[in-house]
Amino acid sequence: MSTATNLRFVGLLDNVRLVQNSISANFPGAGALKSLTEHYLNMATSLFPLFLHALNTVVTDEEEKQRAEHKMIDKLAREWENIFQLLATAKLLSSDLKTTDEFSWLDVLTKTAQKDLNISGWDFIVIPKLTQQFALTQFKYAPMLASLDIPITTLNAPWEWSIIWHELAGRKIKEIKKQKKGAFNIPSIQAFQRSQPKKASELLDQATDKLQAGKEIGIRLLKQIRKAIKIPEKPNWSDEWVEELFEDACSVLTFGVDFLPVFKSILGRNSASADKRHPDPVIRERIASRLLAKEVSADAEVQEKIEKAVLKRIQGLVQEFGLSLAVSSPNASTEVHRELVNIMKKFNDPSLSSADIDMIKDRLSEQLGKSPEYKRSRYKDPMVDVAFWEEVASKDYKRMLGIKLSEKDAFEALTHTSTDHNNARNILNLTGRIDAFYSDGEGVRHNHDHGH
Repeated sequence: MSTATNLRFVGLLDNVRLVQNSISANFPGAGALKSLTEHYLNMATSLFPLFLHALNTVVTDEEEKQRAEHKMIDKLAREWENIFQLLATAKLLSSDLKTTDEFSWLDVLTKTAQKDLNISGWDFIVIPKLTQQFALTQFKYAPMLASLDIPITTLNAPWEWSIIWHELAGRKIKEIKKQKKGAFNIPSIQAFQRSQPKKASELLDQATDKLQAGKEIGIRLLKQIRKAIKIPEKPNWSDEWVEELFEDACSVLTFGVDFLPVFKSILGRNSASADKRHPDPVIRERIASRLLAKEVSADAEVQEKIEKAVLKRIQGLVQEFGLSLAVSSPNASTEVHRELVNIMKKFNDPSLSSADIDMIKDRLSEQLGKSPEYKRSRYKDPMVDVAFWEEVASKDYKRMLGIKLSEKDAFEALTHTSTDHNNARNILNLTGRIDAFYSDGEGVRHNHDHGH
């Protein structure tokens, strides 16, 4: 390792240890963040030497070695930047969150949602962020910890706190898919998709794959692409829609009919009809109503068949995987649920004021002293042995550079209109993209096609 590389790495670790020593139990998530920092240190001090050994085994050129070493340090530094932002935000917002020891009223919401969704063994670091993102981040080197970002604009909008149930339902989906293969695969949807012409974006992906593999695209595929880009893309049903509708259902079946106006308001912030992950808002509202046995029906026979299959599957999974949601399991209703339903009832009331918002925060904060689960004695999870990671075990330094140390499942929902889509489509001459994305631990954006 060169002197320059060594100094950068040592400097990074010195900063991590300095910050770690400053963590006290007087701000939200302190215990979990301290544990996350310890796991990060273990990962960094283990991974970098293993990476250097793999690098030195196959690379002899000193300049190439230095470039690779700096790339790995950059990766580690980006990951530390994410943790540092969590720490800084938590400290700065501790008073607004009415922190008791290291817990805030946000933790009360998260713990309640975990119980409802039957998610155990996870500690969530709940941090409001100055972004438009709802995001759940998981850490490869600290698998029992996850951070949950909530936009600062939602922090003082308690009628929207149901989003926590929605986001944690995404975590539940991963658990369900591990235990039950094909849990969200609906035969009628797959049959419908097979009957539909492929979208331009799918055809272009297919052409790109062929080009990257050194194969000819072929005249047939080119004709399909030419035909597809002349007509607006219409979203088809997909299994990913079923997952999103399941997440919606976790909020709907927790808060019932009083949640529907709030849900409609959230969906109405943009005019996008659908994207690869999210169904058309009309479908989402209709499924929500049907879950509560309200009399609505789809416009077309195929749509009706699919929606009935989706409803049946969602209801079956809720029961099979032990979700205790207040609508379907009334005994699961708690004071926390009732407080949130009451504020949802006031959502369209002109008398709703900041005093109502402060009151619900105070009432949630009172819960912190009533339960032993808000006494911190955990975060003693064993450190991960990075040597067993697939990329590290391969002893391929290039694969190690590609490790995703954390992965963020984020959706940024910026308010936009049909004009935004049309402008984007005119510029791209293909399809309108808005600034809505999922991002991985490297901060790479994966844009949604919000076809309009």
